[in-house]
Amino acid sequence: MKKELPPDTAALPRPVTDSHCHLDATTELSGLTTADALARAAAAGITRIVQVGCDVESSRFAVETAAAYEQVIATVA
Repeated sequence: MKKELPPDTAALPRPVTDSHCHLDATTELSGLTTADALARAAAAGITRIVQVGCDVESSRFAVETAAAYEQVIATVA
């Protein structure tokens, strides 16, 4: 079930790193592609995102996403 997204927010006063993110887990709820989610984050001043993998599948997603997008860093647990 797709939820309504909050409105865009004003950019933060300084660049920020999101130190724990699950882009793969939220796509179904938000309806945003990874590229769209990263664009919304960048517009809000979030310039780096740490994509966390919790199992083999999500860890692969984290590594593939970090390889595809310069602003994403992968971590696996």
